[in-house]
Formats: sequence, structure tokens, C-alpha cells
Amino acid sequence: MRDDVESLLVSLSRLQERKLQIIHKLIASDSDKLFSLKAQNTEKLLPAIEEDGQFVSEIDDIDFDSSQIIDRLVYILGIKKEFIFKHLAAINKPLPSGIITVRQEIKTAVTEYLAMHEQLLKLMEAISSEISRDINEIKKIENLDIKKIMEKIDL
Repeated sequence: MRDDVESLLVSLSRLQERKLQIIHKLIASDSDKLFSLKAQNTEKLLPAIEEDGQFVSEIDDIDFDSSQIIDRLVYILGIKKEFIFKHLAAINKPLPSGIITVRQEIKTAVTEYLAMHEQLLKLMEAISSEISRDINEIKKIENLDIKKIMEKIDL
């Protein structure tokens, strides 16, 4: 394998490993948020959501850098971009095989994250609906004219 190709693959491998780590952090964060919501401990939610935003931003940066590396590999190897991972899978060496393995782990982790995030959103919606009902009940109480009610019952 050419040195320049190997160097690019090492960089791509590191980026993919980092992306997988961040996705696992997002999964753990959503799990913590679910627990906090179920325990009615909402103080931790805002800082966790802000931290998640930083994770997503880092993933965006990783995806950008990975795309640039893939573009360079495509150019050097003289293959079409849509075939790069099939080409890497056909190389019987640990580095390209590791990249393919980590990509599959990323896909699995993203699927897990999306499922957990959907649970979190549903729970947040349920809590939001409950809060809205409570607010409406409070508004009804506020709209009662206590003096009129007291006059009706002769107090």
C-alpha cells in the first residue's frame, strides 16, 4: 500500500473512531436525560442538551474532515466516490478492514441513538402535555371570581 494512501487511511480511521466515541456519549447522555425526566429531576437537562450540541458540532467537523480525506483517496486511487468503501473492503489488510468495521459500528450506534432519542422526545412531549394541562387548570382557578363565589355561599 502506498504511504500516502496509508497515511490517509490512518487519519480516516482515527476520525471514525472519534465519531463512534461521540455517538456513544450521545447515547449515554440521552439515557441520563431519560432517567432524569422519569425521576422528575429536570435541572440537569439544559446543561446536557448544550453539551449534546457540542457533540453534534464535533461530529459535523469529523464528517467534513472525513469527506475531504475520502475525496483525496478517490483521486489517488482513481475510483468513483460511491465505490470507495467497497474498494476498501476488498483490501485484505487490517487498516482498511478496521475502517469498514468501525463504519458498521457507527451505523449500529446511530440506530441505537435514534431509537433512544425518539423515546426521550416522546417522554418530553408527554411531560409537556401534562404541564399544559396543569397550566390550564391554574388559569381556570385564576379566572374564578372568588368574591362572587363567596357571596353565593353567604360567606
